[in-house]
Amino acid sequence: MPEIRLPPKFYPMFKPKPIKVFFGGRGGAKSESFVRVALVQAAKEGRNFLCLREFQNSIEESVHALFEEVINSTGMSHFFSVLSNKIDRLDPNTGETIGAFTRYGQLARNLNSIKSKANFDTAWVEEAETISERSIEVLEPTVLRKPGRELWYSFNPEDEFGPVYKKYVTPHREHINKHGFYEDDLHYICKVGYEDNRFLDEVFLKRQAQMKEDDYKKWLWVYGGEPFGDYSKAIIQPEWVRASIDAHKKVGFGPLGISAIGFDPADEGSDAKAFIERKGSVVTAGEQWHGGDITEAIGKVFDRCYHSNSDYLIYDSIGVGTAVKTAIAMRDPIGRIEMVPFGGADKVDNPGDKYSDKDNENTFKNKRAQYWWFLRDRFEKTWKAVEKGEYFHPDELISLSSDMEDLDTLRAELSRPQRVHRPGSSLIQVESKIEMIKRDVKSPNMADALVYAFANPAPVDHGSIDINFASEW
Repeated sequence: MPEIRLPPKFYPMFKPKPIKVFFGGRGGAKSESFVRVALVQAAKEGRNFLCLREFQNSIEESVHALFEEVINSTGMSHFFSVLSNKIDRLDPNTGETIGAFTRYGQLARNLNSIKSKANFDTAWVEEAETISERSIEVLEPTVLRKPGRELWYSFNPEDEFGPVYKKYVTPHREHINKHGFYEDDLHYICKVGYEDNRFLDEVFLKRQAQMKEDDYKKWLWVYGGEPFGDYSKAIIQPEWVRASIDAHKKVGFGPLGISAIGFDPADEGSDAKAFIERKGSVVTAGEQWHGGDITEAIGKVFDRCYHSNSDYLIYDSIGVGTAVKTAIAMRDPIGRIEMVPFGGADKVDNPGDKYSDKDNENTFKNKRAQYWWFLRDRFEKTWKAVEKGEYFHPDELISLSSDMEDLDTLRAELSRPQRVHRPGSSLIQVESKIEMIKRDVKSPNMADALVYAFANPAPVDHGSIDINFASEW
């Protein structure tokens, strides 16, 4: 058996699993790696493959040419015979044809005919970003009705509301962002990118690096493996977030000043709980988690506040958040930690304070809009400081430590909330969590916790105190 090179991220392809989904940006070697795995499985295990696309008008539009190229380049021509419209498996000892290794088909026009196909062990859907909901509904039960069969998907995300992304990736996106993959008894879902492919040449690496520098939003889609996003309504732009990572090291300031923790205790059972910790303008830690009740979550966050010597705990006071203040007071009877409730629908803080050419009351709809916009200002100023060399006081900036837990999740969440415009109102408004859920965007728990972390009241300036000591006791 010839040596078959494969990026390590694809080794789990050899583990039996009914549904395997690999997605990501350009350069991740998804198609070629799938071909290599398929050839090994065909040569060693005798597996046959049904190669599908949603749209495919000719053999030239299939992965047929890629199979032929890999067979020739890896020296596997004594295992396979490449014909004009299929590939046969050969007995390597006698050279006799054993049977068809690959067959091809398109789903859009021949979906019902897929139900009748029986002589295959794996169905591979290439360019699965174009697959329809109807195709998925038919494919999964059709392929998996025979024990041992597998259904493979490979694709570059187009739209986060695309059927295959929404069905297989979205429910596990947080886990994938954190670990790079998700696995259960039925699925293996993995995000791969150019950084996982050690066989790339310098030309490719330079090209992607240049795009990252010139057009970060486009880079996120083309090379970063993120669905194409319309950021025109996003409050915080993704390139601002990118610039903020370790900004304190780039610009030159330290984690000095107020120590605060923002806490989102989750509104419902399926929602994630999250906290963010900051010292001055540096976000030093953050985490989100599922499971456990509110009492356990409060205990976890209180321990974090206690050991971090936090000055403030700012928490979502809506819903289950109403229990936070009482529970913390029981743990902190002397009130060392100042508790600050945050109600997103509440009136703005400091309504008469100047913001731009108006005051807060005539600029923002509510407290949620006010502090999301204040956070936006920090990110924009940080981007200007890092990328353009403009000077701002460190108290106006924000830095996300690169070693914080769940950083990728926070980065993704920060660019999801959008500004909304209401007829007859010029006030700045931010869509609510309910509005985000209606457009199939999960509640931004970590991002909200970050908003809370910077929503503490301004420290009271007590001024100088003169103390006169008596000359004698």
